[in-house]
Amino acid sequence: MNAPTIYDQAPLHEQQHAPTQLLVDLLAALAGCLRVLRRATAEAAGTHELGESDFLVLWFCQDSSAPWNQNDLARRVGVSPAQVSAIVESLRRRDLLSGERCQVDRRRQVWRATTTGQAVARQVAARLDALLPIAWQGASPQSVDVAVTLLTELRQSLAPSAPPTRREAA
Repeated sequence: MNAPTIYDQAPLHEQQHAPTQLLVDLLAALAGCLRVLRRATAEAAGTHELGESDFLVLWFCQDSSAPWNQNDLARRVGVSPAQVSAIVESLRRRDLLSGERCQVDRRRQVWRATTTGQAVARQVAARLDALLPIAWQGASPQSVDVAVTLLTELRQSLAPSAPPTRREAA
């Protein structure tokens, strides 16, 4: 027997603890998805001796027309600026990232993926696609956009100081 879904329940306005229950249900669903995604990311990125945060930094730096500064990377990846500092230095030593002086503030450095870094990021992403093909089977681009929009709005309402993603800014 399948677990009850939201469609089996009374309308939201008739439920006594609806907001709390929705948040708990959302948390459980997100936690389960996050475990699967992290496991797959660890396997895919591990083939290039990258951790999850390493891959995310590399991905954002390769998938952008503008270079990233360390503070923006820290907020986007969800780690401290000190952690990003160590990550970019490690990726730089491996010739996956290159740093350059920021045009606006010459004291700061911004980061871009090198050609090698772009290739590695694409290889890890392709491995992720191979590990998680079911994630996109039957999902229309519109439904993915709706999911991203809903999660983005939730993130913004829970943490209004979080910067917009590159996708939101576009």
